[in-house]
Amino acid sequence: MAVIKLLSKGGNRLVLKNWKPISLLPLTYKLIGKILSERLKSILPRLVDQDQMGFVEGRNIMDNVLSIKLCQDMTNITGNEINFLTLKCIIEKFKRIAGARLNLSKSIILPIMMDRRENWLHQTGCQILGQQDESTYLGCKIGEIVGHQQHTLDLAEKSHRRIAH
Repeated sequence: MAVIKLLSKGGNRLVLKNWKPISLLPLTYKLIGKILSERLKSILPRLVDQDQMGFVEGRNIMDNVLSIKLCQDMTNITGNEINFLTLKCIIEKFKRIAGARLNLSKSIILPIMMDRRENWLHQTGCQILGQQDESTYLGCKIGEIVGHQQHTLDLAEKSHRRIAH
């Protein structure tokens, strides 16, 4: 059985948020916990699925995050349909492995200087933000491809004006 002890964080000791609880365990519980965790270390990697990345030695949860970031970067580099459909395929596989649901009809694509929006809408089943009109998001045009050079020059001039003020 654990004994809960309150430790002061500093500050006014009459204020409850300036205290933090800790559990004090007898030595026997600590020894049993250590022995069990050491025994499980050798068995756990075989019991846990390969797609589970966290809490297993040699696996890192950031690997999944980096994989998603790589997929995102891959679609942002060229913004073509092949890359987007590859990303969609990866997400579908992740959905099957994780048992998650992906409702593409509720998903929204934010097209930044992307052409053939209707084609993307048909292929993915996603909604497209800014479908009705041209608009901007964080200084980038959303919608059909516009003159890339002119858009880049406009964006650079806008940045220079903000820096000058």
